[in-house]
Amino acid sequence: MKEFKFRAWDRKNKSWIYSDHNTENGIAWFWDMVHKYQCHVMQFTGILDRHGKEIYDGDCIGGIYTGLHVGWCDKCGSFQLFGCPYCFCCEGDLQWLEFVNDEEKEIIGNIYANIELTAV
Repeated sequence: MKEFKFRAWDRKNKSWIYSDHNTENGIAWFWDMVHKYQCHVMQFTGILDRHGKEIYDGDCIGGIYTGLHVGWCDKCGSFQLFGCPYCFCCEGDLQWLEFVNDEEKEIIGNIYANIELTAV
């Protein structure tokens, strides 16, 4: 059975939070012993980049994929590559399996922590 992993970006402290999640009205609340954080959830895609780093929803990709990020496409019903704001699969430009099988794929940031990396 696939393990579901999640993380969140704490905008206030500019750091990642890895924790159990609970949701209220579509927003995930990550708890530690003292603080309550309101964050958007990012799910692990189940694939790794060339350095063995887990790829999550919202991760920006480098190399030949520079300017693209991983996201969930409701129309496709799966994770896909996005060039703001379009899903490449829906546009017929790039299939997810091509990306997954590319051994050179590399995470260079995340759309929440590194907004400068997103395509405009």
